[in-house]
Formats: sequence, structure tokens, C-alpha cells
Amino acid sequence: MSEFFEKASSVMGGTRVYDVRMMDTVTVKARYKAITASGDSRIGIWPGYQATGNPIAKADAKDLEGEVTLVVQGYDFSDGPYTVGFIVNNNTGDDSICATVLMDNGQYVKSEATTLSVIGQKNMDGKSYLTVKYSTPDGNTPSRSLDWIYLFNGDRVVPPGQAVQHFPIPSNDSSGTVIIQTDKPLTFKNDYIVEYNPGRSTTAISAYYTFKFKGQ
Repeated sequence: MSEFFEKASSVMGGTRVYDVRMMDTVTVKARYKAITASGDSRIGIWPGYQATGNPIAKADAKDLEGEVTLVVQGYDFSDGPYTVGFIVNNNTGDDSICATVLMDNGQYVKSEATTLSVIGQKNMDGKSYLTVKYSTPDGNTPSRSLDWIYLFNGDRVVPPGQAVQHFPIPSNDSSGTVIIQTDKPLTFKNDYIVEYNPGRSTTAISAYYTFKFKGQ
């Protein structure tokens, strides 16, 4: 699957985990590709169908892309479900889960990644309102994990300068919609980008979406 999806003038991208494979009963390897390099990022593995609680093993994933090896004695990766996930540590004990791969009996089952899109735009009373739809992997708790959505001018990922607006995810639902209200109206036909920042870390971006403002 391509990292980028194009529809009209919009572009979507996201951090992902892929090429997850069992090397032997106690060893799993995985590759990852991130939007930005972050010293807070890790790859972890959990028993079960979700990345919840403490991982039984984790490895640094600080670069833009790379491969990690996870070794856990006393577990058998050929027996039962395990979830491999890209996480950001927010130093509160509640990691934000950016992307996952589920494997069962040593075989790939499915992958999930954070997605973001703007599904509604309007100007009203001297302000702009954006309806933003987000989805994160099962097991992520956006509010507890301190996840935020940022809005910037332009279409550059990791844009310089001050954000136009930012908004914390108010719910622990792994997916949903939020409405971002700006202090001033956005400019018609200008380029903007929304970013999903996990763990309240502006150095980590798990998804982004570029768009032209068409609100009336």
C-alpha cells in the first residue's frame, strides 16, 4: 500500500509499521516508516489483539525509517495473537499508538494506521470551522495519551512558524470527529495542512492531510 493517497488537491500521509515477520518462536522483526524522526518513538509488541498496557518488549524507532528486532524469552510468537505497534512515549505512562500490525500464529493478519481528513469547512461570524475526521489504531486512547490536531498554513509537512490553531482530542475513542475553530477566517483557496501529533509531541507526527480552504 502506498504511503500517500491523493484525491483532488488533497494529500494524506501517515506513519506505518510493515514487513512484520516471525524469525523464530521468540523473535519478531518489523520495519517502520515515520513522517518525522523523533527521540520519543518506539516499536513495541503486546500479546493479544490490541496494543494496550505495557509492551513485553520494545526497541527505539528514532529515525525516519528502519528495522527493529524484538526478542522475548518465555513467549511463543507462533501461538496466538500478538500486536506490533509504533508508539510515542509522552512520559505519563500512557503511550500514544500511531500504527499497528496484528499477527496471529506467526502470520500477518491486518495493519492499522492513524488517518486524518477534513470533511467540513465553513466561515461564520468572522471565524472558520473545520470538521476533522481522525482514526487511530484500536487500543489507542487519544485523550489519555495527550493527542492533538494542529492546523498550519501551507502544504508543507513539519511547517515552520506558529500554528494557526491546535486542538486536543477530547475523547478516548480511537476514532471520531472534532471541530477546529480559528480566531480569524481562513483564506479562500489557500493551502493548509492538519497534522495529528501523538503524545502532545510536536516532533512526532502520525498523520497529516493537506487541503485548499473552500469554506464560504
